[in-house]
Amino acid sequence: MATPSDPGTGNLLQAMGIDDPAAMKDFELLARVASLVTGAPNAFISFSDGGNLWRASSAVTPEQCVSRERAFCSALLESDDDTLVCSDVRRDPRTRVIAGSQPESPVVTYAGALLKTDDGRRLGTLCVTDHLERPPDAEQIDLLRGLARQSMNLVSLRAAKRELIEALAQMTHLARTDALTGLLNRRAFYEEAEALRKLVTRQHDSMSLVILDLDHFKRINDGLGHAAGDTVLGEIGRLLQAELRATDRVGRIGGEEFAIAMPFTTMHAAAQRIDRLRQQIADSPIVHGEHRITVTVSGGVAELQTAEQSIDGAMRRADRALYRAKAAGRDHIQLASAKSRRAAAPKFAPQSEPLQAA
Repeated sequence: MATPSDPGTGNLLQAMGIDDPAAMKDFELLARVASLVTGAPNAFISFSDGGNLWRASSAVTPEQCVSRERAFCSALLESDDDTLVCSDVRRDPRTRVIAGSQPESPVVTYAGALLKTDDGRRLGTLCVTDHLERPPDAEQIDLLRGLARQSMNLVSLRAAKRELIEALAQMTHLARTDALTGLLNRRAFYEEAEALRKLVTRQHDSMSLVILDLDHFKRINDGLGHAAGDTVLGEIGRLLQAELRATDRVGRIGGEEFAIAMPFTTMHAAAQRIDRLRQQIADSPIVHGEHRITVTVSGGVAELQTAEQSIDGAMRRADRALYRAKAAGRDHIQLASAKSRRAAAPKFAPQSEPLQAA
């Protein structure tokens, strides 16, 4: 939460998370109650960022943010008391200089109650003003204190709500994210891919699924240690995020296995993109300490079939294509067969070479 010790926060109400219409209505209602209980025609709730006072109001006007030097509330913020009553701001020594700097001001009587946190931080004021010399009595000042406390309760509730929303968002992110790579985890990937499948199906368009597996990853863990393996996985994850389209979804679905959903993309177009990515990985050694680790990947690509009611079928076909790529020597991309399991699957030829049947 922004406080008076945080100068230069821009729009303070926005920084505090209390600038939405619902909060403004609540603050305006409290100010109206303050006006009613004191009989003063004007009432305001303002928050201080150190150099300015920001009025909690749904009306965007030049007066919504004023310099503290020109605000009678500054006398309250700088005092040792939690209330301030000035029968005539022009004669009161605490406000006389401020009144003199703005002779056009109609304000005669000022009364305010401090807005402060439980630990004593001064956030702002609830004040009433009158163009006549009509100071509130002791009971009315006590009511102002109570309304100031209600204002602070509202601030605290808004802060608690904001923190709860942020915590829930963080928990959701952690529940859907692989901690090592920053990619979607297995469950989240399948959820995202399924949502894309429904979208593509409605549009009668193509969608491809890709499974990539790091070749001989166990050798890295066994030879250089698991820390090196973690470095490799993290770098591969960052590369995938950087090189794939914003519309694609990529996740880590196993130890060294990654999956990619590519909407509005045919199998051959997906294979061409993934093969360029495969080549980029092979040409980009990963640095871990004094070691430069050359990594290759194998992959299988399958296109979603019209009759499939989920992504599981395409993922199984991509997985079978991946195993064929591994069996064929690794470091290449294999296309899944759109026919039966026993049918021969086409093999992807990289670069500009034509696709050929396996």
